[in-house]
Amino acid sequence: MVFLLLLLKALAHNHQYNCVFDHINQDLRKISEQATPDVPIHPPGQYLNGRLLTAPNPTRGPIRITLDTTAINSTILPGANGAPTTNTTNLNFILKSMLVTQVFYQKRLQVGQVGTITAPNPCVDFSPTVTAQTGGYSNTDLVIFVQYLSDKNLSYGATGKSCKYFSGSTPDYTLQTGRPTVGRIIFNTYQLIDQQSQLTNRLFQSITSTALHETMHILGFDSTLYPTYLDPNTGSPYTTSPKVAGSMNAKRPATNIMTTPYVLAWAKNFFGCSSLTGMPL
Repeated sequence: MVFLLLLLKALAHNHQYNCVFDHINQDLRKISEQATPDVPIHPPGQYLNGRLLTAPNPTRGPIRITLDTTAINSTILPGANGAPTTNTTNLNFILKSMLVTQVFYQKRLQVGQVGTITAPNPCVDFSPTVTAQTGGYSNTDLVIFVQYLSDKNLSYGATGKSCKYFSGSTPDYTLQTGRPTVGRIIFNTYQLIDQQSQLTNRLFQSITSTALHETMHILGFDSTLYPTYLDPNTGSPYTTSPKVAGSMNAKRPATNIMTTPYVLAWAKNFFGCSSLTGMPL
């Protein structure tokens, strides 16, 4: 979590396109609960009156991410509000950045793996196919629908949001409960790539940074999910919010800070400041 928090903070300052996550954020947990539950490889533990009776195999493996690129591989969408229509070359360039993002997280994150994942309806702002909702996806731990539009009136380059979460009760021996399993990313090609005269390495770096940032929102850096963050010591959500408003410096305005024990301990050590109350968001 510390690694992802620092990476999100760094990417927020290094990619040049606006992230509109906080402007469109919405709590989708109710919709997620109505969808077909995901099927874990290892069943959750059994509890009675809060006591663990049987424990599943807690072994975790590298997170397996499936990219559903149906939207990018289908008919080219016309530009909107004066934006030119994009082309397959530009879309493939964006898709390559998602493939880098996919490998990046698969090599760094481990989860209790899932057998089958089905999509909810809706997923944020679109309806997945009936097959995605019923048959689902096998041998994966996270499904990301990669979509795009070309709109001159929208200022953002991309937006990412999760729309389904692993169901279950707490305490949870595997720490799976509440983990995002389905999400979507929308790239606005007008802001990202269509106005560029050349497809350069620098442009690829910028788009990949954007993809990493938005995927991290899907992975759980989402203010609507803070109340579900699990305390690894108890397997249940933290009793107090892991995000609070606080002052890190008397000369600077108050900001949101993350206060989970591991993040706080790491921040104190890294900055050499024992009085820190959390990691700034």
